Amino acid sequence: MSMDKPKKSGITSKNPLLRKIAQLELAAARNMEEVGAEGPLKSGVDLLRDDIIADTIARHPGAKREDILQGMIDMWF
Repeated sequence: MSMDKPKKSGITSKNPLLRKIAQLELAAARNMEEVGAEGPLKSGVDLLRDDIIADTIARHPGAKREDILQGMIDMWF
């Protein structure tokens, strides 16, 4: 790895996971501004978990949030 090249991170990253986390963080920050909420933002991993849960429930309407979270914990995520 060359020291001359700046590392890309966030939305411009080639890594799809980092790109997704950056997009979720940006959306959460904008949402907090719109509603005028104050306080700390969730971490990128927590936002990613919430997004995965929402996508899973959309694909499997009978799924329960707690069951999905337990499955994620069982898989060490």
